[in-house]
Amino acid sequence: MGFRGGVPSLPGREACVPEPRPLTWRKSSLSGGEEESCVEVARPPGLVLIRDSKRPSTHITLTAQEWESFLTRIENDYFGPLRRGAL
Repeated sequence: MGFRGGVPSLPGREACVPEPRPLTWRKSSLSGGEEESCVEVARPPGLVLIRDSKRPSTHITLTAQEWESFLTRIENDYFGPLRRGAL
């Protein structure tokens, strides 16, 4: 018995290991027109990743619940209702 991607495999059979899907990063329409200074968001299942387009190798990871709490706090304390689809 061998291992492929941390999953045991039997001789003659490949382990069923799903291929990771590439992340799709979206730029916020609220970041303005300058492509060098944009906030980008990716949404893998159950998470929200946020990065600065000037530093794409680093990001902040939030759960979907933390993201909703963050947006609610911004709405309540600073800006009022947001266009959630823009983020």
